[in-house]
Amino acid sequence: MGAHVWQTGPSTVADRPGREATIPSTVHAWSYDLTRYPEDSGRPFTEFFYPNAYAAGLRLEQSAAALWNGYVNAHAVAQLAGSTEPHMDYFTRAVESVLLNGPQWDSAGLVLDSAHWEQAVRESGYVAAQQTGGINRTPVPARILC
Repeated sequence: MGAHVWQTGPSTVADRPGREATIPSTVHAWSYDLTRYPEDSGRPFTEFFYPNAYAAGLRLEQSAAALWNGYVNAHAVAQLAGSTEPHMDYFTRAVESVLLNGPQWDSAGLVLDSAHWEQAVRESGYVAAQQTGGINRTPVPARILC
């Protein structure tokens, strides 16, 4: 999807009741709200894939907690050992999965809720990779954008 620009600095979200996990805001990949796609279009990725929702105020940045919680929940449901520490590849795949669903989901009233992000986490391959002990580098399936 082109060059990614990542924000830096910490962001705190709860990963379990009573416990906070400080995760870099690079995890969020929210530069999709700022980075242009295609580069000469003048439109950020989010607007390109979700023009109606973007015009109504949708920003992926607003989904930081829902995305992180999608990984925390997937980790718990799969009963994976250790703490939830997804590799950056999985966050990128999840965001790209959500973007690629733009033609189906785009509407002025769209709210990317936990169900959207849980689907994206599943499609990222995180759980399967953790269960096999490595980083699954299988790409998110390509979809034809209409």
